[in-house]
Amino acid sequence: MNKDGLDIPQADGRDVAHIAISTMISAVPFLGGAELLKFIVTPSLEKRREEWMEVVRDAIRELRERELVDIDALRDNEEFITLLLNATQAALKTHFVEKRQMLKNAIVNFFSTKIRYDVATIYVDLIERLTPTHVAMLKFISENREEIGYTQSIDDAYQVFKDVLYSSDILLNIEKYEFRALFQALDQSGLILLSEGYLLPAEQVNSPSLMAYEDSGTSLLPYALLTSFGIAFMSFIEQSCE
Repeated sequence: MNKDGLDIPQADGRDVAHIAISTMISAVPFLGGAELLKFIVTPSLEKRREEWMEVVRDAIRELRERELVDIDALRDNEEFITLLLNATQAALKTHFVEKRQMLKNAIVNFFSTKIRYDVATIYVDLIERLTPTHVAMLKFISENREEIGYTQSIDDAYQVFKDVLYSSDILLNIEKYEFRALFQALDQSGLILLSEGYLLPAEQVNSPSLMAYEDSGTSLLPYALLTSFGIAFMSFIEQSCE
């Protein structure tokens, strides 16, 4: 028994996540049955489960210490239970520690920001779908709106990202057209806003423009910037300030 009373339960036949994953694995034909697939997947799955339970316990401890919730009332909070189950599914499906941290922040910020449940659910879904590279791009745009220099188009922006984020192994290992696809995915998710001209190859753009600029909406030049939805998403996945 932990002194704070937040014990981590051991997996058994009643564990919801364990049952869900086992059911999915059993449904996949693999070299004559699911046993070999279970042999491969189960060790990693159990490790992820244990690590995630530690993360959840830290999140609940933080909520209690900050007096954001009544712990005894959590079991009756259906919105929180659903959000936690969605976050748990996302956590078990990823090997990225960064994404588990984002999911922890989402659990805490669900209470600290009093965000609407439907929006929180969308954000948890985005955490699951986006890669750390996507998030690195969002942070880059958010933190360097007026300092990243001039770019003519998304192709030219690729070189800017590589030059500025020279220490990022993630970004240095993607090709230009992979970069373009990642950028477009952010646009389609509503997190960033790309002008029509920004998706053109550099040689087809006559006037250079700032890649992300607060006044770009009135400049009539190609631009990329975070939407209000994207700004709120970045706040939701980051560690909240007390």
